[in-house]
Amino acid sequence: MHDALSTSTTQVKLDADWEYKFDTAIENDEQIRHTVKARIAQVATEGHDAATRLQLLLQAFSVSVLVTEGSKIKVDDADKLFLDLCALSPDSLVETVAPQFAGLLPSIFSNKLTTRQSAAHAFGLLASHPKNQSERPGEVLEAIQQLLTKTSSWQEAVGAAANQVHGAVSALGFFYSRYALRDGNDFQSSAPFGEYVSNAAEILLKSTDKILQESSYNALGDLCLFQAVKPAVFEKLGGFKAIIDKTADIAKSGSESAALAVGQMATILEESTTETTSDEKSLLEHTSERLHQLHDIRQAETHFSVGEALSYAAVGWRSKALIHRIDVESSMPTGPERTDALRKLLHRTLEDCKQTKPSLKKASVIWLLCFVQFCGHLEEVQSQLAACQVAFKKCLSDRDELVQETASRGLSLVYEKGDRNLKDDLVRDLIGSFSSDNKAQLAGSVTAETQLFEPGALPTGDGSVTTYKDIMSLAAEVGDSSLVYRFMSLASSNAIWSSRAAFGRFGLSNVLSDSSVDGYLASNPKLYPKLYRYRFDPNPNVQRSMTDIWNALVKDSTATIDSHFDAIMDDLLLNILGKEWRVRQASCAAIGDLVQGRPLDRYEKYLEKIWSVCFKVLDDIKESVRAAAASLARVLTGILTRSLEADTMASKNAAVLLKNVLPFLMSTSGIESSAEEVQSFSLHTLLEIIKKASGKILRPFIPELVERLVGLLSILEPQAVNYLHLNASKYNLTEQKIDDIRLSSIRSSPLMEAIERCLDLLDDASMEQLQPRLEAAMKGAVGLPSKVGCSRILVSLSTRHNVLFKPYADQFLRLIERQVIDRNETVSSSYAASSGYVARGASDKQILRLATFARKLYFESEGDREQAVPRQSIAAAEIVQAISKHANDRFNSLAADFLPFIFFGKHDSHDQVKEIFRNTWEDNVGGSRAIALYLKEILSMAQEHMDSPQWVIKHTAARSVADATTALASMSSGFDATTSQLIWPVLEKALSGKTWDGKEAVLYAFAKFVETTKHVWSAEDGVAKTFVKIILREAKRQNVTYRPHAIKCLGLVAANREDLELFNAMCDVIRSVFTDIVDTENEDSMDVDNGIGAGDKDSRESTIVNGVEALCRPFDGTDVAWKGDQKLVEKRLDHVLGTLQILQPMRPEGHASLRKTMEKAKASLLTCLQGEFDNDDLGRDLRRRIEGLGTTT
Repeated sequence: MHDALSTSTTQVKLDADWEYKFDTAIENDEQIRHTVKARIAQVATEGHDAATRLQLLLQAFSVSVLVTEGSKIKVDDADKLFLDLCALSPDSLVETVAPQFAGLLPSIFSNKLTTRQSAAHAFGLLASHPKNQSERPGEVLEAIQQLLTKTSSWQEAVGAAANQVHGAVSALGFFYSRYALRDGNDFQSSAPFGEYVSNAAEILLKSTDKILQESSYNALGDLCLFQAVKPAVFEKLGGFKAIIDKTADIAKSGSESAALAVGQMATILEESTTETTSDEKSLLEHTSERLHQLHDIRQAETHFSVGEALSYAAVGWRSKALIHRIDVESSMPTGPERTDALRKLLHRTLEDCKQTKPSLKKASVIWLLCFVQFCGHLEEVQSQLAACQVAFKKCLSDRDELVQETASRGLSLVYEKGDRNLKDDLVRDLIGSFSSDNKAQLAGSVTAETQLFEPGALPTGDGSVTTYKDIMSLAAEVGDSSLVYRFMSLASSNAIWSSRAAFGRFGLSNVLSDSSVDGYLASNPKLYPKLYRYRFDPNPNVQRSMTDIWNALVKDSTATIDSHFDAIMDDLLLNILGKEWRVRQASCAAIGDLVQGRPLDRYEKYLEKIWSVCFKVLDDIKESVRAAAASLARVLTGILTRSLEADTMASKNAAVLLKNVLPFLMSTSGIESSAEEVQSFSLHTLLEIIKKASGKILRPFIPELVERLVGLLSILEPQAVNYLHLNASKYNLTEQKIDDIRLSSIRSSPLMEAIERCLDLLDDASMEQLQPRLEAAMKGAVGLPSKVGCSRILVSLSTRHNVLFKPYADQFLRLIERQVIDRNETVSSSYAASSGYVARGASDKQILRLATFARKLYFESEGDREQAVPRQSIAAAEIVQAISKHANDRFNSLAADFLPFIFFGKHDSHDQVKEIFRNTWEDNVGGSRAIALYLKEILSMAQEHMDSPQWVIKHTAARSVADATTALASMSSGFDATTSQLIWPVLEKALSGKTWDGKEAVLYAFAKFVETTKHVWSAEDGVAKTFVKIILREAKRQNVTYRPHAIKCLGLVAANREDLELFNAMCDVIRSVFTDIVDTENEDSMDVDNGIGAGDKDSRESTIVNGVEALCRPFDGTDVAWKGDQKLVEKRLDHVLGTLQILQPMRPEGHASLRKTMEKAKASLLTCLQGEFDNDDLGRDLRRRIEGLGTTT
């Protein structure tokens, strides 16, 4: 075979599928089949060795055919190989095995279908051989009679017997048909032949066994095809029409063999030479009509058989489909002449291709393909090739994939059959349909039978919408006429895109490839932009087909793309925003593929437009389009980041890319877009750029980048966080806790990392440009994340880039003054903390200004103290603390301006404010020496704010003075005259006015001050007299909480300053207090708002205890001068005892501390009566009275 094909003009490529290709070529290609047969005949007659080998091969195959099923020497496929070799061999070669026909009878009667069929076919080839007819006629007749006997018993045959009948009918059919093909015509009038035809017809018409029916119509079809019978033979058997109708009825079930048999039967029918009406059709027309009625068959494969059968009916043995049916050495048989049948059938088929009924359209386009393939060499088809082209082109848009494939193959065949002009016309029409945006070129008409959707594609509850009629009915039921247009639009979109897939089917790419060389495409390159885009169509079938076409058209893909780059890019940029979602999706993928691996200068002018359309499509309504746009964006980002990482040459390209890309990314089309996907990807791209770009490339963009990124910190924060912040109490949270979480997330945010990266790349010039941008960001920041981000930037600049930042520190420190008073505690604290870092590089003047601002914030903020949390006072404390922590050297150099204020603030009544100031004081001061050092400043500040309209400030000032006084008093050096005179006016002022919570601290400080300034002011001095006046005034205060402390201080002053002679006055004050308390106690008055000495139990008891201690303190073990005066001692004891006896009526319950204090008092008083006092009557009386105190309570 290889030798034969090597001399043929048609070549079969030797590859992995060579065997299949050989079989197909020999069966379907007339030239190849003829060449192979000629070569085998040549070998059989000329080459002795080769002929011998062929004979041996044929005999070997025949052995496998002759043996029965189940034999060990049975070889798979040997039956088929034997039949194929016999069909290609001359009679001279076949005659070596021809006598073996009789041995085939057991295989003909086999129970295996394939064995019976192969044996029957072999029997027909061998028994009809001329040598058998001349040398063994009796044996042949005997075999025929044996077979005929089997066919006559068909009515009783069941099971294995029926199989024997099937084999016999098939074998006789093969025999008589091949005998007729060998020009044998002496059997037609014989009785055995008549009996056989009669039996075959009866089996077909009457039997219910499908296997027997199949053998019967196949045998009758072969007899008709090889012209072994005439229609008249069947007149006595019910008529040939009945035979045809019965076979056609069987074909309706999808039987391909039955359909072919109908076509074979038509080959003996005469064509009508006169016009007939529809009621008077000729038998040939009736047969064609019965074949046409098979269009409703669902099996697509059957329609190819029907199309082949139609070609039999139309032109008989002129159909190329019958090439392989000549399986013996003979001439081509002839049948009735055909003049107009092909034209009529072709015309009808072309018209049916325009129909909208799906089954008819599918069948018609397949039949048309068969006519072109099997009859394309005939003039009737040649003259209609243009019409066939139009029909096939229209079917490219069909929704059925098989129709598309068939139409594509049909166009390829039309192209092969036509001349050069026809070929160029075909390509021109194809390209017009393919690249035009006008759907009308591929659209069809719509009728009530048009199937718009696959069954079940649009379920409505009662079925599914499939035809135009259904659409109309559904629209009427719903009451929405627009449904008609909506569903039609869906169907149209499906059709226009389905048509793309058909272009690459069944060799159409060869049409375009050939044309690109010497035809239409050579001068019309507009296809390339369209085709390039369709290579990325979302439909995998379309994509695969377009890739095949591209590969066929384009020999050098890179060169073609380079030469048509601008046209391709323009087309993609136009279509990426088109109406069809598939076009948009394909354009995204195509652009991504187009720009990859190409130098930047090739597409630099398109770069901004590419980014723009990419980000628009990122917000597409179709999810798959958004995904494709995201993929394109990743490609663009990848190109950019690779350029940023590459060498110097690529860096130049990167600078150009950034110049185009960054402004776009930071515009309303990028990070400021309302589309979440666009915004997210823009941010990702920006972060990648910042991460990988060198300082030289990125530096010009840093100022704007920092400003935008700061704003994004708030924009990108989830809205749920703000909701939680506003509704914290509902979720058992606090605003501060949520803010702490937000603060933590900001610190670890990739945005902050990007900002830090930008700051690391700053130089003098870019820092100068950053300063106004950062100021604008601080002033314009809205959300907490952005504000905190600004404060962190200031910290970073101050610590890591102090040299660059130092010239601008003063400006930002002034700006911090505005930001630190933010209503949000976290923001305020962040800016306060940053002020400490910024102060490192600020001037002394600006730091002093900040200190002044902090004091003003603390002392003068209106309404701040009325709040539950005095935010501005806390901010003032945090500013000072931040400077002391983060700019300690600057703090120490200006300590005189900070420490007095800190000392003042650490006595604030609010715990949080006090804590911050106290910690700051402790961090910077080691002891009380600092108070002495800055005493003037502390006292000045306290005195200044003693008149403040804010009670909190006034009281804080008083506590500050008290603390300073106490601290100095505890020092070993004590008070000198200067210090005393400095403190006294302020202390006196602090004690003035009514009582307030915490005033007792000032009073204790006063007591300490009076005690330690004895050497400064004697009793005769006016200041000392003021001391007495003040202590008595305070002791007489009626405030229940304050009075115990005042009584105690009175006792301290009286005991420590004997020179002031306060004893009698003290006794009078305490007697009055005791009297009030006893009266209240006896009246069981638990709470008297305006009563003298009224108060709760604890306050009363504390007052009594402190009063008792005050009375007895002068009598403790201390050796003082007045104790030497007996009369004075007795007088004072009498006075004290008289005062203590006032407490005698009090009930003893619940006064444990008072009883304990009284015991101590008795011991102290009794100590004074020792010695000479015991010999005195008055002394004894006093002792008795003292000892009697134990029973008073």
